[in-house]
Amino acid sequence: MRLWDSKSKQFTELKGHQGYVFSVAISTNKQTIVSGGEDGTVRLWDSKSKQFTELKGHQGYVFSVAISTDKQTIVSGGDDGTVRLWDSKSKQFTELKGHQGYVFSVAISTHKQTIVSGGEDGTVRLWDSKGKPVAELKGHQAPVSSVAISTDKQTIVSGGSDGTVRLWDSKSKQFTELKGHQTAVRSVAISTNKQTIVSGGSDGTVRLWDIRLESWLKAGCERLQDHPVFKNRESSEAKGAKATCEPYFRQSR
Repeated sequence: MRLWDSKSKQFTELKGHQGYVFSVAISTNKQTIVSGGEDGTVRLWDSKSKQFTELKGHQGYVFSVAISTDKQTIVSGGDDGTVRLWDSKSKQFTELKGHQGYVFSVAISTHKQTIVSGGEDGTVRLWDSKGKPVAELKGHQAPVSSVAISTDKQTIVSGGSDGTVRLWDSKSKQFTELKGHQTAVRSVAISTNKQTIVSGGSDGTVRLWDIRLESWLKAGCERLQDHPVFKNRESSEAKGAKATCEPYFRQSR
């Protein structure tokens, strides 16, 4: 594992895992680094001393790790089908069971209220801070490779082997499907202001999605400009569409 200085471009090599390192995360104050690997361990590294603490519990590979903003909670998911919540001080964990098959990705909300996991069974699962299941989100037609959660925990993002990115409303449990990748989506992230989604896939592309309602309205209205409904401007449909779209018509002309 390597710790890079963004200014000098120099790196420090951190050794400890036996085998592949599948996932890394870093605390907001940059003091703690978390890693998970092929050897089934989760490791907590001190960024200054480069020393680590080893957390054992998974019965197989650890595919994904995440850390809370206060550094007190570590989340991990692995091929044993479990999600684990670790207390960084006591080193004790709570085991969360629900997925059928591998857990490929985990995330934790800013205030630790919501844990998200995605797995081989094609589901996205939400858990509370105590490890109790909150919701099971179904929609993907293949394994879920990556999950992310917005800072206000209202929006969940998932990417799957079905080539789609999905935006979930954590309250209504409804989703919006974003299509563009030609093959599996391997990684997703969401900006702090929730305006941009980033996804990376096996097709070799990184895609930026503008999810602001305004941008969606503009795109829709631009397509509607030549729709037959506008020929009969007295119809209720035309009046309603005009009221919504007129600002965007002006912008695009």
